[in-house]
Amino acid sequence: MTCEAIKPELVGYHLGALDLVSRDGIDSHLLRCKGCLTRYFEVKRALEDGQLPDELPSPALRARVRADVAATVAPQPRRIRAAYVVGLAAAAAALFVFAFELGAGKLHLKPAPSPTQTEAPLIDAQQADTSLKVL
Repeated sequence: MTCEAIKPELVGYHLGALDLVSRDGIDSHLLRCKGCLTRYFEVKRALEDGQLPDELPSPALRARVRADVAATVAPQPRRIRAAYVVGLAAAAAALFVFAFELGAGKLHLKPAPSPTQTEAPLIDAQQADTSLKVL
């Protein structure tokens, strides 16, 4: 890695926002380059003291942070379950078959019998046959 490539990544390196490959590359460069190590300590001290560094985060770091925020905040689309689709299709097919049978005259719906047709006629006790004799 070069000094120009490491300089914009120092804030992300300090915050632990870089992937392992980038961190390992920066580690090995900081061990060899006294200038970048000094710059890292300046960034580290400024962040610990609550001062903002004089440079902006790298475009790669900004893209990663924005992607993470978008994935966390964005509403997920609702998916229709397959069981609902199959059930709705089955209900529609059954309704279609019922309507077809009714329209073709194959299905004969009879009215429910009235209560007077199913019950035996009532017998009036006063008009009953008195020809039965008691022995």
